[in-house]
Amino acid sequence: MDFKIGLSVKPKEIDSLNRVIFVNASDVITTATEDECSAYGFIYNKAQCYYLYDDTKMIPDTQVANIGSRNHIEENVLDTAVIGIDNILYRESNNSLIVGDSNALSSASNTLIIGTKSEATYNNTQVLGGNKNDDLLGERQNTLVLAGADTTTAAWAVSKLNDDGTTLFNIKDNTIVSFTAFVTGVRVGGTGAGNNGDFKSWIERGTAVTRGSTPTIKRIRQSIGTDGTTTGWNATADVNIDNNLRVRVKGANNNTIKWIIRLEITELRTGVDLS
Repeated sequence: MDFKIGLSVKPKEIDSLNRVIFVNASDVITTATEDECSAYGFIYNKAQCYYLYDDTKMIPDTQVANIGSRNHIEENVLDTAVIGIDNILYRESNNSLIVGDSNALSSASNTLIIGTKSEATYNNTQVLGGNKNDDLLGERQNTLVLAGADTTTAAWAVSKLNDDGTTLFNIKDNTIVSFTAFVTGVRVGGTGAGNNGDFKSWIERGTAVTRGSTPTIKRIRQSIGTDGTTTGWNATADVNIDNNLRVRVKGANNNTIKWIIRLEITELRTGVDLS
């Protein structure tokens, strides 16, 4: 794309977050002002320049396959297909497939939604909604997601969804969830006792409820298998004060252990004050 008359910056490319990258006459990346962003037909929002969906030749106009009716698709939704009616795709919900009606994809990516009135809020999830159209959004739904952590000491560590270092599954107020966590840890390094490839696995099951905003959890753990030196390795589930469901793991000092958790959560949002 050429420089517009009177401007010293021009668009070069669009990144994975749908932001327009600008360069100056020396091909050096620079930040565009609101006027410069708007001059090229893009959207300026929160000090960032985004492309305007279906309004620029730089971006193909087939980013969403919309097969159905009354689906609401916000701007900056890429490479997503929606089949059904009355679904909502909020902005920056990318690389996903929605099949059904009255579902909501809340700025999450790489997600599969099937059913009625389910709500997906986390990346890389599979969500099944089993509701009537007059039920609450997400009233009865099942979510499948992976979590991960790395440990090098005997201290407890909290696994995070998609091993992203920050995200936990939040239990909404007045909601009950049943969960099954398949937990596996494998040693990949370190100088402590044992060898690479030593492993241990469990199944952690339980039910948690938030009465108002106060959580209660009941859980059990079943050992599945172990091989090698795994003294002190452990896993457990809890709910913190922010109503986040956590799977915590611990290994051994001077052992580098990678952890993977397959977390399946069945959720009932009652809409009734349970306190």
